[in-house]
Amino acid sequence: VGQGGRPAVAEDAAVSQLIDVSLPPYNADRTGATDATAAIQSAVNAAIAAPGDAAVYFPPGTYRVDGLISVTNASGLTIFA
Repeated sequence: VGQGGRPAVAEDAAVSQLIDVSLPPYNADRTGATDATAAIQSAVNAAIAAPGDAAVYFPPGTYRVDGLISVTNASGLTIFA
């Protein structure tokens, strides 16, 4: 964990907004018990719509994705785990 509770990798990413898929309003299940597709897609969409550069962060866990995640017009988007 880096400064201010941000994941250490985000410190190097130079992003204006960090979106954690496991936190509200996204609440992606980190256990793999339920499909996290909609939550992840919502987080990706929010990052794409965010002003400046945004990052989508996946904390350690198992994320079950039963569908497609669409990433379009994603200039300035960073995805990391």
